[in-house]
Amino acid sequence: MFRLVIADDEHRVCQLIQNIIPWNDYQVQVSGTAYNGIDAFRLIQEVQPDIVITDIRMPGYDGITLIGKSKALYPDISFIIVSGYRDFEYAQSALKFGADDYLLKPISGEEIKRIIMKVLAKKMEQEEKYQHENRLQSELLKSRETLRKQFAKDLIDRECRVDRDALSDIQDRYLIRFHSPYFQVIIVRLDNLEPLQDYEPDRIIDTIREKVEIAASACLGGLVHDVFCTFTSFSIIYILNTKEKNGLSYRDEEELFEAASQKLTEYGKWKVSICIGRPVHAFERLSDSYADALLALRQRIFHVGRKIYHWNYVSDLEKELLKFDLPGFEKRITTILGNEDISQIKNDLKEFFSSTPIFHRIFNPDTLQYLCTYVTDSVIKKLQAMGSDEEPVLSVRKKAGFILDVSCSIELLFTRLIHLYVQVLEDTLTSKRIQAYKPIRIAIEYIEKHHAESIDLKLVAKEAGFNPIYFSSLFKKETGINFKDYIQQKRIETAKELLLSSNQTILAISEKVGYKDVRYFSKIFTKIVGIKPHMYRKVYG
Repeated sequence: MFRLVIADDEHRVCQLIQNIIPWNDYQVQVSGTAYNGIDAFRLIQEVQPDIVITDIRMPGYDGITLIGKSKALYPDISFIIVSGYRDFEYAQSALKFGADDYLLKPISGEEIKRIIMKVLAKKMEQEEKYQHENRLQSELLKSRETLRKQFAKDLIDRECRVDRDALSDIQDRYLIRFHSPYFQVIIVRLDNLEPLQDYEPDRIIDTIREKVEIAASACLGGLVHDVFCTFTSFSIIYILNTKEKNGLSYRDEEELFEAASQKLTEYGKWKVSICIGRPVHAFERLSDSYADALLALRQRIFHVGRKIYHWNYVSDLEKELLKFDLPGFEKRITTILGNEDISQIKNDLKEFFSSTPIFHRIFNPDTLQYLCTYVTDSVIKKLQAMGSDEEPVLSVRKKAGFILDVSCSIELLFTRLIHLYVQVLEDTLTSKRIQAYKPIRIAIEYIEKHHAESIDLKLVAKEAGFNPIYFSSLFKKETGINFKDYIQQKRIETAKELLLSSNQTILAISEKVGYKDVRYFSKIFTKIVGIKPHMYRKVYG
């Protein structure tokens, strides 16, 4: 609805204008009336109407003064001047000062309708224009923001050149301008301290990362010239165009940590790590700052309890490995994984990771990755020796890499790796047992259906798909009883049921469960049950 204010020093004129046409039919609501210029101006400030119908001459402020003062505050208000014939020229001059049209007294409904329709058409045209401009502005802002994010992503993904010659091209292509030659890369890392439910990024991470990104970006925005942002699953990567050549101060880093960590309290056990790349003094050195931030990110696993991580020098991988007894390390892993008892493997791995000095004197992330990869590869070899399917074998290395990436402490890393190793070993062993038990299940189902018939080992072994000697050994291993005794037990169990549930003779029952000789049946029954068939019926029937 459009808001209308009516101002005239004659009450009857105000009432006439209010009632002369059905304003609601024109989507217009009369929001108030005033009887002098000063009250009219106050009402305009209070209501902020879309349209004002005002007399040309009023006490306080006349119509032209009212238009001038109101337009200064609310330039979009439409004014319609009311005047008599004697003020006609004065009313016409009001058009120069911003009035949209004028009404001559006596006022007619048709004239008001005509003028209102004209004013409303102009209003709607303006509204459409504003909406169009706003859409264009919004699309432009979105496009610029998209380009800014794309710049950060392309930079991190090495999709754009980072050298002095490329600087001008980059600024034109991404519609950005750098305000200083100082740059710095910072990674805000989100680490989940809960046990892993899956070996993929948690679904909630997108929500968490978005909230942290908004808070962190707002904090950084006041500290630097410009901020460009992209992300990976658990990391928000900021490229800063800094004001100072030394980059963020320690206080700035603390502010960033506080802004990011405050957003995590409602999501459980999550930790924020701020990983700082060195400040660089030229655009073409940005890759150095990013490499430093990545190294700081990987080093966080060695410094539990910190919240801000800076790049530090690390020893060469080969030199660090020379300090350790690698043959002894490899031999120990081989011995542990040679055990067939999965629970014992779990305990031995826990003891190995906690007591082996090599894991507590590492300061190079590459060394840690090398050793963990060796253990993972050893587990894979055991899986292959156990006859594991290809899919679990391939997934172990991927899952172990994910664990190494998302673990922010040595303790958490080892706990998660042991859980993974034990899980895949148990799954493979279970699968192996199921596969081994399948022919036994076939044999048992065959015996269930045919135990009243003449059954021998060769026949059932053939049904299961094995030679009799191997089948006999496998059957006893899986059931704990030899083949012949199993058939006897099955026949006697069926006989016991028939003795209690039917009035059939002992001879009939004997034949029904596969014994043609009733005396032999009675002998076997007594041997297994402890009493003769007729006594069993008498005692338990």
